[in-house]
Amino acid sequence: MNSEWVLSTFLFFYFPLYCLLCISVQMFLFFAIYARTPPALRNMKYFFYPSNLLNFIHIVILSLMQLR
Repeated sequence: MNSEWVLSTFLFFYFPLYCLLCISVQMFLFFAIYARTPPALRNMKYFFYPSNLLNFIHIVILSLMQLR
């Protein structure tokens, strides 16, 4: 069995699953920031949303780069 074939097959299944998992975690974080932020941290939403959005964009860009 060719090691290159094994690696390409592994990556063929790994990257889509990794991408879906990361996107679902980021969507959960958006929900958690919106619905579950305690009153003491309400002003921190202005930091949480942009950082979570940048992570989400980063995941999408990296997954698109892997689909090439």
